[in-house]
Amino acid sequence: YIHSYNIMVFFTVYKMIVIPQAPVSRKKQFVSIRQELRGQDSPEAGSSRYMQSYLAGSSLSEDISQFDFTSGTQVKRTQTFASTQERESQASQGGSGRQARLQQDSSVNIHGGFLEMEMDELNQHECMSTLSAVLQHMSRNNITPQPQKGAAPTDMPPWMSCLNKKLGGSATHKNVKLFVAKLIVNNEEVFRPYARFWLSPLIEMVVRGEASGEGINYFIVDLLVTMLSWSTVAIPEDSAMGRALASRLLHFLMANTFHKNRAILRNNLELIKTTVECWKARIEVPTKVIHDHLCGSDQSSKANAVGIQLLGVVLANQLPPFNPATSGNIDRERFFSAVAKNLQLTRYKDVYAAAAEVIGMIMKHMADVEKITEGGFHTQVERYLLPLQVNQQDVFLTCVHKLHLHFPPFTDRFVSKLLFMLPKLHGIFRTHCLEVIRGRVNVIDNVFLELKTKNFLGMLTHRDEATQVISLRIVYAMLQKLQVEELLYLLPSVAAFASHPGPDC
Repeated sequence: YIHSYNIMVFFTVYKMIVIPQAPVSRKKQFVSIRQELRGQDSPEAGSSRYMQSYLAGSSLSEDISQFDFTSGTQVKRTQTFASTQERESQASQGGSGRQARLQQDSSVNIHGGFLEMEMDELNQHECMSTLSAVLQHMSRNNITPQPQKGAAPTDMPPWMSCLNKKLGGSATHKNVKLFVAKLIVNNEEVFRPYARFWLSPLIEMVVRGEASGEGINYFIVDLLVTMLSWSTVAIPEDSAMGRALASRLLHFLMANTFHKNRAILRNNLELIKTTVECWKARIEVPTKVIHDHLCGSDQSSKANAVGIQLLGVVLANQLPPFNPATSGNIDRERFFSAVAKNLQLTRYKDVYAAAAEVIGMIMKHMADVEKITEGGFHTQVERYLLPLQVNQQDVFLTCVHKLHLHFPPFTDRFVSKLLFMLPKLHGIFRTHCLEVIRGRVNVIDNVFLELKTKNFLGMLTHRDEATQVISLRIVYAMLQKLQVEELLYLLPSVAAFASHPGPDC
């Protein structure tokens, strides 16, 4: 079949579209991969360590497959083939996480004895369904020797070695490589035990631009999902070549993250999150690429949000925010200055709020890893925030709140201003202000008197439940510092919560 394919497809030009085939189900796949990597028993499993995505918004948070007519959910033409024997129990084919991920994949679905493939150009080739049927048959009936459980295979079966040489061969026609790669995507469970032999040629295919089309197209996403789903079996090898390939791939993904379609942009960010989390032991962060994404100065543009989100992904995975090896002509001071300047782009919350949160993450990294709690970067951030207190209080409160999420000590320099503003605040901004104060209760002098003069008792009895909840948490945080008469002053209002209808109170 491969020989006939060599002859038949040289004159076909495959152009992969940028629009992903199922953005919503793709996100579920990425989350599933990350959870499987962390382990279901891990305290981090099922929860996100990442900063809030500021790229989502009301209608943009909806299932976009109903609007995206290139989505895989809109495709009516599919191709199925039946096995000659009844499929064995799926439990013998892999873990429940992998099965769930296969069910979420819109391009390949397994139903009993059938493998359903989306009818893109490569899957329409006459050899694809037959070859896939053969591979599935060989796997089910143990015709292909399986490596011992828990032991890494030292070599591939002969038939797989031939495909591997085709994919990695410099003389192999691009279309043949596309066909072999698609065959792997369609049958990833068959190739999974031998994943370590396939990662390098598949990554090379992407970074060399042999995956057709521009940017992060759906075919590249399919390849990445397949490779990342193998992370519990194999990641790029710990060698100069393996690290270089993984780093080049991350450089490619980050350089092509931006897309004018917000759904695709979020999908690209999910892909990068998963890549960094799965392969962080093998990658170097492309600092210059991130800098180029976030150094814009246009108030009317949200483009900087992309670079800020990328930096947030790096920091969430405990990687250093600045890498001199990949920074080009950008020095450390210039890089951090570019990040801080985003606090001045106050037109869009997507930019300034995300920047404030990332700055908090940077300060935490500096304090934990470099033991730096003061310096030029801290001074610059304070200088950008202080004017906002007078001119744009909403922006000021949002930024200080986002900063405190990751590095509360930095907000000490703003506590007196927050206490002064507190009585005049309402709604979410009052809640944000109280949350910052709660985080610094132990370092505020005369905190009870300060709050008492700001009508703290009225906040405990306020009808806004969010205000009541954070006020109760402040009381709990103050307990060790309260005198008896101060405690008695608060007790009636606190005791009244015994009959409060809200479960949080």
